[in-house]
Amino acid sequence: MAYGDQIRTADQALAEVGLVNGAMFRIGGDATLTLQPSQLQLTSGQMITWVEGSLPEPVDIVTPVGIAGIRGTTVFVNIGDDPSAPTEIFSWEGRVAFRLVGSQEEVILNSGEQLFVSPGDRDIDQLRQRVQPLDRATALERLDNSPLINGFSRPLPTRSELEATVEELP
Repeated sequence: MAYGDQIRTADQALAEVGLVNGAMFRIGGDATLTLQPSQLQLTSGQMITWVEGSLPEPVDIVTPVGIAGIRGTTVFVNIGDDPSAPTEIFSWEGRVAFRLVGSQEEVILNSGEQLFVSPGDRDIDQLRQRVQPLDRATALERLDNSPLINGFSRPLPTRSELEATVEELP
């Protein structure tokens, strides 16, 4: 694959891609993703991203509502079918730095925290106030039922870290 290439999944199809820099991702749910240098441009669908080893440079997940910075975490992104619906950013483990397009200010999500960002959101302080921890029951259901976590022959390499996050949630 080369920069500018697009990866798509339809219906129940899933795909896993490993990049030479150590970043890995799985997509599904009618996903469309374009590879760019240090960027994964997700325009639709679901994606879980993690890092194997350490990254020589940060990787950003670019969505229609903003940019999630991957710095050695496992992060889930869900862009629904409705373009006016909020995009979900969920830090399974580690820290995720989210910023709106055109802004340098960040919202930090720690392990087990989620943020829903609507297309019209422009106030970073309001976004910071909307960061919420996922409850243990919901996180456990996601861990057990997510096709992006469980739908592959190879287990998710960061699964033990995800399980540790779930155990620490209220």
